[in-house]
Amino acid sequence: MSDKNIINFSDKKTHKQKTEKAEGYECVIMEADLNGKPFIKSSLLEYAEKCNYLVRIMKELNGKYLLYNYLVPQNELSDFLVKMKEFTLIEIEKYISEDLA
Repeated sequence: MSDKNIINFSDKKTHKQKTEKAEGYECVIMEADLNGKPFIKSSLLEYAEKCNYLVRIMKELNGKYLLYNYLVPQNELSDFLVKMKEFTLIEIEKYISEDLA
């Protein structure tokens, strides 16, 4: 695997971010948004409610490998991942459905 495909969180750091190890993983901690404004809890929660996640899981069935694509609401994501822990997680992609009306 080429190093160019690996995200280096340290390279993306701004003055309002710090990188550290948390729970054994590299973690970027943001104190403010990209405009330097502090986060507002209610705004973050409102945004989270709009998020769904396309979760791709690989499963084996009768010697064939299949890719299952699940659309999971944000509030169910943690429980869903626990249910799927015996399978191989391929990808998680954020999906925000927009009300066009």
